[in-house]
Amino acid sequence: MRREDNRLHREFCTSIDDFLEKASAYKDWEVYFSLATRFGQDGTKVGCYRIATLWCDLDGKTFSDCEFSIQPDILVNSGGGVHAYWLLHNPVLVRGERWVPIENRARWLAREFGGDINTTDVSRILRVPAYFNHKYNPAREVRAYAV
Repeated sequence: MRREDNRLHREFCTSIDDFLEKASAYKDWEVYFSLATRFGQDGTKVGCYRIATLWCDLDGKTFSDCEFSIQPDILVNSGGGVHAYWLLHNPVLVRGERWVPIENRARWLAREFGGDINTTDVSRILRVPAYFNHKYNPAREVRAYAV
């Protein structure tokens, strides 16, 4: 999404390399990625296929505000808060309403760590590190940190 004119451009990518190539043309846009792979080009929950990550969106928090009893694998400074990611050992099939256990775990993480309960659906998109959060002036860089 480009904030200055609220333009939205959606692309579905077939690989990380495909994503990086396409995303490089949108440096001045809000760039997001989906936590779940998609079945075709359906951006809804029904179109989700597999997921390999649990997450928690901690809006308005800094790393020093966060105390995790279960240490995340990746922390992202989103420019307006923290995104925490726990990598699963194997991808989980979520197609056909198999997303319920994943969303239940994401809601538990949100409640446990004071995250946003409204960002726990498997179709969630989150900010991409190395791009910018343009909600602020000046724009803030999104940065990832391995824990």
